[in-house]
Amino acid sequence: MVNDSHAEVIARRAFLRYLYSELKEAYSRRKSEIFTSADSTHNKCRLKPGVQFHLFSSHTPCGDASIFPKDAIPGEEELDWDSFSWQYGRKRKSDTESDLKPKCLKVEECLTSSDYKSPNSDLLNLQEGLHSNCPKQSEHCVSDLVLSPKETSTEKVTKSDSDNIKTDGEGTESSKYSESSDHFTNAACLICNKHSKDDEHLQVTKCTKENVPFTETKGQQPQSDIFRTGAKPVAGGGEDPLGEGAGYHSVGLFRIKPGRGERTLSMSCSDKMARWNVLGCQGACLCHFLQAPVYFSSIIIGRCPFSQEAMTRAVITRSSGVKDLPDGFHITHPAILQSNKTFVDGKASVEKNSTGRVVPSSASIIWFNSMETPEVINEGKPQGLTKKDYLKNPEKARSKICSREIFHCFMDLVKFVQIENFPHLKSSNVTHNSSYFDWKMTSKDYQQSWQILGAHYGSWSQKPRDLLKFTCDVKSK
Repeated sequence: MVNDSHAEVIARRAFLRYLYSELKEAYSRRKSEIFTSADSTHNKCRLKPGVQFHLFSSHTPCGDASIFPKDAIPGEEELDWDSFSWQYGRKRKSDTESDLKPKCLKVEECLTSSDYKSPNSDLLNLQEGLHSNCPKQSEHCVSDLVLSPKETSTEKVTKSDSDNIKTDGEGTESSKYSESSDHFTNAACLICNKHSKDDEHLQVTKCTKENVPFTETKGQQPQSDIFRTGAKPVAGGGEDPLGEGAGYHSVGLFRIKPGRGERTLSMSCSDKMARWNVLGCQGACLCHFLQAPVYFSSIIIGRCPFSQEAMTRAVITRSSGVKDLPDGFHITHPAILQSNKTFVDGKASVEKNSTGRVVPSSASIIWFNSMETPEVINEGKPQGLTKKDYLKNPEKARSKICSREIFHCFMDLVKFVQIENFPHLKSSNVTHNSSYFDWKMTSKDYQQSWQILGAHYGSWSQKPRDLLKFTCDVKSK
């Protein structure tokens, strides 16, 4: 089951499946589109020169990035920004005791390592930018979505055959999925870019102090209210004042993801993206095969209430001051951009054609480059399956992007390459029968980096370890 179905998380999980398929190509001595062959010293792969990854989300991430002043920008009156309050949250009528006290664990004290080297903040050359991604247009596609040209002050980024970069993403999850006018969706995708001087160019607004869409402009009077998030602060990490207007939230806090129903242990998308920005988006297990973490070169947000200051604070600034990270790990500075294209299945668009109440869809459409047909999941489980199906055949009842299925991809690659061929694992106790948790803990540099970063953050919601101690229950293909 997929517990966190927000668009950014769905896209990142599909991206992991894509990375595993490309690593299999690299270790098979076939040509991977993005990875070099494994080196002779550590038997690990690295990204080819010029390969970059770009994260697109049709909406501002939930959590800290969603807290900023409500700005009425002249010329944007056709959009009712208050209609986006589902994303930013409303004050609940009442909170149960369990809501007010989510379960969480304090992160252990940090370790130290080699001296931290300041990263180069200019990670993205906007003159060479994004590569088009679509199953019918490119083999470098991870997901499929939409940006469009803009005539105002812009930076150029590359594109291929069409005027739009496509992606599928969905409702509180991912994909352009909507069965009726009563449901709306969010979209997120990951785009692989291989630089080409012959590519055409697509214009995407680059947010600057002089040109920031949907944020405070020079000469405006301070606003008396802010966009709010439904994400609640992690216990022990600070509290919201819950005052009137701009005094409702504290910024910079780490938060539990908002949502309907029982309180979750999942961190908000803003917090997860902050973590990816230091540890990489590949996670702990993939570090066994990679020479360095995989980072985003840019984060692109669709046309919606947006603040570059809030995005920068949430994703980058909150990690400032972290040092002594192991080699390869560092704070990155992705370009933060905004598209001028409104997502056609988003709430603002759907509300225009609907007379009834509009609510987020609970379904997601998932696709990655090595996937033959898209998968639809509903509330974290494959759509169309009954409880009887789950009990009769648990393997087929899992989403292809759930933790267990991704771990199967990992173990399949481990068995293919063989443990004895990894020098860094010769002194470890992991075997083919070791659990997901054990393999994660064996990724020493990643775990050391997370301890350092977690100590800097102060508090983080942790899932019980027992939920991670599952093993691979399918035979390798």
